[in-house]
Parts: sequence; C-alpha cells; structure tokens
Amino acid sequence: MESQFDPLGSLRFLEIGVDRRFKIAYPEQTDFFYTGTRHHSHFGPGSQVLSPVALWKIMGRLRRGEYDLIVVHPPLYPAWHLRTILHVIRYRPLTFPVGLFSTLAFHFLRLVRRTPIVVTDMLDSFGIPKHNFFLFDLCRTYYKRELPSDNWLVFYGTGHRNLPGRSFRTFSRFQRYLKKLRPISIGASSLFEQSDTPLPEKTSDLFFSGTIGSSSAREKGLAHVLALRERGIRVDIPDRRLPWEEFHKRCAAAWLVWSPGGFGWDCVRHYEAAMAGSVVVMNYPSIEMHQPLRHGEHCLYYGVEGEHLAETIVSAIENRPQLEKMAQAARKHSLAHHTYKALAKHIIRNTLELQAENEKPAHPREGTSQNVGP
Repeated sequence: MESQFDPLGSLRFLEIGVDRRFKIAYPEQTDFFYTGTRHHSHFGPGSQVLSPVALWKIMGRLRRGEYDLIVVHPPLYPAWHLRTILHVIRYRPLTFPVGLFSTLAFHFLRLVRRTPIVVTDMLDSFGIPKHNFFLFDLCRTYYKRELPSDNWLVFYGTGHRNLPGRSFRTFSRFQRYLKKLRPISIGASSLFEQSDTPLPEKTSDLFFSGTIGSSSAREKGLAHVLALRERGIRVDIPDRRLPWEEFHKRCAAAWLVWSPGGFGWDCVRHYEAAMAGSVVVMNYPSIEMHQPLRHGEHCLYYGVEGEHLAETIVSAIENRPQLEKMAQAARKHSLAHHTYKALAKHIIRNTLELQAENEKPAHPREGTSQNVGP
C-alpha cells in the first residue's frame, strides 16, 4: 500500500554533505549538516556545520535510533586535496579549523551500523571519485545525476585508468558497486510549482537564458537559434543574468525553452521550464535518466549535428495546438516526479522497499514446520 511508504509522519532524516535536498523537501523532519568548503550559512536557515560538537551529538542520536535515514551528498574533492584546503581558507578564514574538520567528518559514516544510508551524487561529473568508493560499501543505493548510459563509465579514470575493459568488469567488488547505482534527476523548485498557479500568456516562441561557454552544445546551437529571427520566430534571449522570478516568468511566457546540457547534461532548466508550462528543447541525452521527459509527449530532443536544432524548433512552432498539449503533459509530469519533495519521496520509498525486501524471512524448506509467535 502507498501509505506504507509515506515519507511524512514521524520519520526523521539526517542529511550531510555538500548539498541539501531533504532539508528543502521536509524542513521539519530533516537535520542538515554541511561538509563543504563554503560557510554553512550559504545554504540559508537550518543549515549547520558538521563541527566536533555536532558530530558528538549526531553519534548519540544514531545510537538511540532517532534517525530513519541518512542522506549523503559526497564532495568532488577529498578533504586532504589542496583545492579543498585553499577553498576552506578562502571562504572560512575565521573558522578554518572547523571548516577543515567538517570536510573530513562525514567519514564517521564508517561507524554507522543500523541506520540505512543512501548517497545522492548531484555533481556535474559522470565519474565517481575514488575517495568516495567507501560509500558504496555503506549505502543501500547510490543515486547519481549524471549516470552514463553504460554505468561502468563512472569508474573511468578512478577505478580504471582508461575505459573499463572486459577484465575490469569481472571484478566482484565493482559488480557489487554497480548494482547499487540508480539514476536521479537534479530536480527543480519553480515559481509555478503549485499545480493551481495561473500561467501567463505566451509572448515569445523560444526562450533561452544561460552561460554559453559551459558546453559545446550551447556554443554550436546559439548561432542556429539567433538565425531563427530571420525566419519570423520570436526568440527571447536576454543579455544579462535574470532574477529568479523573472527567469521563471519568461520561461512560462514562451512556447519553447531551449535547454541544452551545460557542465552536466541534466539541468535544472529542463524541469523549471516544464513546470512553467513550456515545452523544453534539449540535445539528445548522454545519461540514464530518472522519470525522463519523453520526446513528442513532454519535450523535444534534437541532434547537435547540422540544422537539426533549427528544423526541430520551426517544425514545432508550426503546430501550436500540439505544443499546448505537450506543455500541459510536461508540467504534470515534472510536478509529479521532479520537485525536491517528489525526488525525496522516491528515495525514501525505494529505501524502505529495499529494507523490507532484505528483512523478509527465508522460505522454509518443504516438509518442515515452523512455530509462529504472536
């Protein structure tokens, strides 16, 4: 039954690492401790640094069984990396010792025995750094945003110096790690996240706002997008960074939102635009996706080669009634699966289902009897 896996109620979550998702989704039920190089106030109210005192209190709560799930957001660089040390000095000069301690303190997870652990890797990289391998041995599942369609590629340059070959893929250790990998989306929080929020009228055909230099897909596509103006397509590309609310309103006012991948393929804009009631135009994905937007039903995918982007946009604009249906479907799909709360609920449900599966008693042998207690 669905209610069996309802994340609301009395469940308590411990969230630690370089990002926070559960704290946004379930602020009253989540304790968030930051272990990155910035000051923890960067994440707003409710964020705490993982100091020695905080760690002592956490261990006591874990011994008393006060947490139902631990969510870990691992760092790109280890605590002993020079980049980490220099960033702590830069962002926390007055509290450098505490900051450096917090970057290393999440290794206390090695002492956790009873509380289930999940990893949510929202980093841009498709790889998994070697210093995070120990988390595979501790966690129930390892959710990765940029999960390559060939999952083995997460070990490129870390578990294996080059493309993981045939012999590498026979190692039982890495086969075990691979079974714990799951795709997850980066998700989004939108001005139009409430399903009953009215959407503005369409005033442009295509909208884009973002950093061009973050990917070759953007650099290649920009000239094709700008050239569409000569064909009568109303293209809205601001020449400055937009405030959050204005960005969302201009997404909602466009029939199409161009959203090529950036440093990673999965992008917040994919879901922000869909929640705003627009159809997202994305280059073909390079990753395994969680609850993907489907081509022709929710979104449009294009190849980065030649004129495919321009042809896709022109063809779509010629059928606005179809775009309206797709936008409605995309909005419904994204609100159901890609808000922070929806993603947290997905993780909780899967973790509890896996825990229930592991706790199932073994089937008795045929012909034997068992005493069943109350």
